[in-house]
Amino acid sequence: MKICQSISSISRIAAGVSGFVLPLSQHLVKLNVTVDVLSLADEHSITDLPLWYPLQPSLLKNYIKSFGYSKDFKAALDAMYPSLIHQHGLWLYPSLAIFKWTKKNRAQRVVSPHGMLETWAWRHKNWKKRPIWYLWEKRNLQTAAVIHVTSEQEMRGVRERGITSPIAIIPIGIDVPDILVKSNLKHPAAKKTILFLSRIHSVKGLENLIHAWHKVKRDDWQIIIAGPGDADYIGNLRGLVEKLGLSAYFLFKEAVYGDDKWQLITNADLFVLPSFSENFGIVIAEALACQVPVITTKGTPWEGLIEHNCGWWIDVGVEPLAEALNNAMQLSSEQRQLMGQRGKQYMQQAFNWQESAIKMKMLYKWVLTKNNKPNFVYL
Repeated sequence: MKICQSISSISRIAAGVSGFVLPLSQHLVKLNVTVDVLSLADEHSITDLPLWYPLQPSLLKNYIKSFGYSKDFKAALDAMYPSLIHQHGLWLYPSLAIFKWTKKNRAQRVVSPHGMLETWAWRHKNWKKRPIWYLWEKRNLQTAAVIHVTSEQEMRGVRERGITSPIAIIPIGIDVPDILVKSNLKHPAAKKTILFLSRIHSVKGLENLIHAWHKVKRDDWQIIIAGPGDADYIGNLRGLVEKLGLSAYFLFKEAVYGDDKWQLITNADLFVLPSFSENFGIVIAEALACQVPVITTKGTPWEGLIEHNCGWWIDVGVEPLAEALNNAMQLSSEQRQLMGQRGKQYMQQAFNWQESAIKMKMLYKWVLTKNNKPNFVYL
């Protein structure tokens, strides 16, 4: 079994997508699956390449960055000649190249949309997506051996686009370094921290967070917003914070990685992701694994926060977010810690990379042999 994982970027630029493909690929290698990774190169690729060890991703020059075009894509696939290509993401040239190559070579194709067919994502800049949809992307999805999603919510989004291909639900796993311990050394006078850590983008609902905080602000709390994003958009958020007189409460940080990221999450008192839409929201799982209670919206598939009493799953909007923030801050530190402990237990039970990789290997085997359909595949 030789698998090619195709991703637009192996670096921090791909955010949650690379955060899925990287550990999945590494765990598949442990299961004796031969994995090649094919990616477009960007300004951070070489820096982040060591993270992929023992894998050695092939990096292709991106000649048209906005479209992800590389004239070397076909030659790279010819050289690899995988039995199956697992395509991650939509709307860029690699999607077309994989569609054509698998059709010509009668190879199998698994596609992970990574939330790019969710209602909000579908409508965002739809004028650019519609031509691609009708030229090849709909056929690419409709003729794929299987569509991989991470939740039932994402599966509904795929079906709403009229795609009838088989769908496999395999959740993301979580690997948290064992060495990290929640700090109890915070000075009594120090402010408690609400953390947002993700790509800084309009889909994340940060304007709602700022307006909600304007309603419930407390001097003993602060909000850290950390992550990569467009400089102009981040400037607009800073301007809104200043306009509402909230500069003393907000701290904007650049993206953090590795142990620095885990330590930032672990030392937070509360995690918030007020997104309009997420196919999964891996940062939620990471926060819970670090024993941090979470506030997120029903635009994410995280009703488990209510079931396991480890956070708040709320309607999208300023008022519901303000109410949840207020309720969370009114709890004692001990109550929030208990919620955090329940969140960690939830992650240990439900989200395990080894189990996710085993399921993915089962899926690949079914696609290649058509024998023993897994029970997580829906026709």
